[in-house]
Amino acid sequence: MTPADTGSGTRQQNADIASQLESEGYTITGGGGKAPEEYIAGPGPGTRGGTFVDITATNGTSTVRVQTIDYLC
Repeated sequence: MTPADTGSGTRQQNADIASQLESEGYTITGGGGKAPEEYIAGPGPGTRGGTFVDITATNGTSTVRVQTIDYLC
């Protein structure tokens, strides 16, 4: 796997996870290839310590946030 392949594989993984969450009754509200990723601010200054969440989903009573990684073996 090359670095270029890694990004597309991670995007597909996020889309697959988002689809699975939808099949379980969740609505994707951020990321997963369906919406802009949710940003969670850090202590700062600026964007220091913050993160963009790969997938945010809710079922009306619960919110699930999924953060995926990619790596080369």
